[in-house]
Amino acid sequence: MTIALLTNYLPPYRTPLYRRLAERHELEVLCFGGGERYVPPWFADLDRQLDEAPFPARRLNGTGAAFAVGRQYETIIAPFAGGAILPAAYAGARRRRRAFILWASVWAQPRSLGHAAALPVTRSIYRNADAVIAYGEHVREFVRQIRGREDDVFVAPQAVEPELFAQSVTPVELAEGPVVLYVGRLVEEKGVGVLLDAWPRVQ
Repeated sequence: MTIALLTNYLPPYRTPLYRRLAERHELEVLCFGGGERYVPPWFADLDRQLDEAPFPARRLNGTGAAFAVGRQYETIIAPFAGGAILPAAYAGARRRRRAFILWASVWAQPRSLGHAAALPVTRSIYRNADAVIAYGEHVREFVRQIRGREDDVFVAPQAVEPELFAQSVTPVELAEGPVVLYVGRLVEEKGVGVLLDAWPRVQ
């Protein structure tokens, strides 16, 4: 079985997952890049990532190429991210009667104008995909509400670098005063307003 896994970039923390999938299945990773608004420059060097990938990987150039993926592959896995890439890949898979798996990553409906305009299309993909991969139970619950079922929604925990987040710090290593950790992008939808409101209350 040939599988195409569509994604934007090849971050190091996902490399082990993609390598394992490629070893166990006939899988190729197709990268479409993009997202310059929120992707830091050090993360966006797609050409280098593709050159260094220890598994079959190549660039996917636009929606036309996403639509055509169904010609070459029997199963297509595509993420919610990527703008028009998702509906193009889905339409191409359906035209060729290929299996389509949605890789869901949101647990609430995004509220941008673009997402609102695309809502009928994305909801149809959520409902009609052959299966859905969710990276947590909260995403699975969101998908279940849309699909009306969960027997074909599978949780695959988010790939992270555990050694990065599991580092122990002794009290001696901590500086005097409060310790604050914020993990996220400094954009409105990530709750920066709440963070700014809370900051003066830190003792």
